[in-house]
Amino acid sequence: MASRLSNCYAPLPPLKKCEIKRTNEEYSTSGADSSSSTASSDARSYRALRQAHFTVSCFSNASGSSLVELGHTKVVCAVNGPHAAASGGMGRGPLEFHSEGKLNCQVSLPPTITQGIMNPGSSTNANQLDEAELSLNLKDAIYASVLDLEKFSKSVIDVHVRVLQDDGGILVAAIIAASLALADAGVECCDLVSACNVCVVPSPANNSDKLVCLVDPTEDEIELGQGYVTVALMPNRKEVTYWDQAGRLQSEITAEAIGICREGCHTVYKLMRQCLKTHSESLQ
Repeated sequence: MASRLSNCYAPLPPLKKCEIKRTNEEYSTSGADSSSSTASSDARSYRALRQAHFTVSCFSNASGSSLVELGHTKVVCAVNGPHAAASGGMGRGPLEFHSEGKLNCQVSLPPTITQGIMNPGSSTNANQLDEAELSLNLKDAIYASVLDLEKFSKSVIDVHVRVLQDDGGILVAAIIAASLALADAGVECCDLVSACNVCVVPSPANNSDKLVCLVDPTEDEIELGQGYVTVALMPNRKEVTYWDQAGRLQSEITAEAIGICREGCHTVYKLMRQCLKTHSESLQ
């Protein structure tokens, strides 16, 4: 099955100055699948998601695969296995015996990404550290969704996410892509894992000390942020699988950001289900 990137490798427009250009409107989304150009930040409200594009079965040589685009952030994911632990894969070092199945997760960043991803606004982290943290957080987010790893005794499931382009929200895109790829590979899961993030920034209004929450922020918006919240959950089970916060935020604004993340997760979940349903219907 041929897959197409809707806006990949289009150069991001240079900005003279980082500024928030969103409008204070109700929560919305730009849609799940469109060939039109990605909505720019000034076309979105505070609670509007970027244009999203999800595809599965991108690679014929993988057990399952997916392509996820969130605006200009684009990642692909390949799932291989379950396969015998001794048959290779992403494991490094000597083989270790494990009675139940093992889930390996790896996130690869392009060499052009040098800014610290896990600590927005910092340029001190190396790419290797970012990849290690992203890989660990990805595993934490999706591990709870995989059912009965005991069934895959002495076997390994490899999940490899490669980032093609970064404009904020790499971990969110990686979680969505990994969950879709696991479903495409036929790995038994109790639910899909959706994810969403929110950046807390000063209100664009002049002479205002109020903080506002921007859902699904771009990299430029993250750089202006005072805090950053990421949530991953399994909506049907109403179970949060991952939660992370960067920056010092008051409890009220943190609660608001988490609530917005949950709303975003439910919207993303609908798009993920629609993607799998459309793919299933195309095979019939």
